[in-house]
Amino acid sequence: MRMTICRSSWMVALVAGVLGTPATLHAQEPAAEPRVHVVRPGDTLWEIARIYLGDPFLWPEIYRVNSTLIEDPHWIFPGESLQIRSGIGQPVIVAETPDTVITDPMQPDRTPVYVAPVARSTGPTVFSTLPEHARRQNELQRESEVPREGVRSGEFRAAPWVDRDGGPRNAGRVLTTTEMSGIAFASERTRYLYQERIYVLPPNGAAAGRGDRYLTFRIGPKIHNVGQVIIPTGIVQLEEPGNGDANVASVARIVQQFDEVRRDDRLMLLEPFPLEPGVHAVATDIGITSRVVWIQDEPVLPSMLRYLVLDATARDGVRLGDQFTLVRPPVRRDDGATLPEQEIAVAQVVRVTEFGITAIILDQVQPAIRPGTLARVTARMP
Repeated sequence: MRMTICRSSWMVALVAGVLGTPATLHAQEPAAEPRVHVVRPGDTLWEIARIYLGDPFLWPEIYRVNSTLIEDPHWIFPGESLQIRSGIGQPVIVAETPDTVITDPMQPDRTPVYVAPVARSTGPTVFSTLPEHARRQNELQRESEVPREGVRSGEFRAAPWVDRDGGPRNAGRVLTTTEMSGIAFASERTRYLYQERIYVLPPNGAAAGRGDRYLTFRIGPKIHNVGQVIIPTGIVQLEEPGNGDANVASVARIVQQFDEVRRDDRLMLLEPFPLEPGVHAVATDIGITSRVVWIQDEPVLPSMLRYLVLDATARDGVRLGDQFTLVRPPVRRDDGATLPEQEIAVAQVVRVTEFGITAIILDQVQPAIRPGTLARVTARMP
């Protein structure tokens, strides 16, 4: 049986900031009232779902309801107000505490905000959180309630991709911050923050104008017989273009981050998001096979929302939004018995080049993802 293609089983904790001291307060929330959670440093969608919905696997429900606020599922920020839809899951909040309810004194008629401190779990791994049959049953039920979604622009922007050796030609460069230290002999910072203004050199030959947006990136590892991995780090917007001289720096502001933006990161013009809204992959029994050749950050146990590079390319007809099922082929045992093919995960294509493709893990039932894992197209864009 083919694995259910479903975003509802994403399992990665999306971290808002540095985790503070864990605390667990319990508050009774009126069932009829809309619920709002104000993000605090250390909050994760995984744990917010566990507290409010009673099941961390339901965190995509919170993401989906707040998708206009959360552009990139990897990032939530302190101070954001997340809507928590009623009627989903079983909250674990069981006793009332007065200071968990926040009412704006300037607008007393507005919906009160219910805040529950959230802390990371310290229990077993996500693969043993629920029995397998129970987890799959939950996923099938949620899939019938939540429409399948296509590739999001944030997933496309943040995705590493495979390019020619050395990366894109004629790239620009991140120089330094516009801030000047008041301390003599202070060392120059080499890492820059969200909304910080920095000096950049736009790509060679670019007619830089105010408001232009550029992708910052660094060169990742080289994959043998495949190509060079390019790792996006952020998006900058030009505020003060140079005077037309290619060696005169422009001033740009960091408007989005996927990783640390660093001195000497490279710069290229931001590509338009190529996928039309409302277009979704359709299941197919005919598709090419490929293999995993690189996993983002090379983790011991890759899991949800991790990017993978497969050795298929645009020349194989793979398109943005196609979905691959990762499998373990049949295994012949020494005693003569044969173990059937085992499905491991589903990944959706978020980048396609002539050197390789990048996919993001959407659904996973086994942790056994590693370089060499077989992948087969099981859903294609129309």
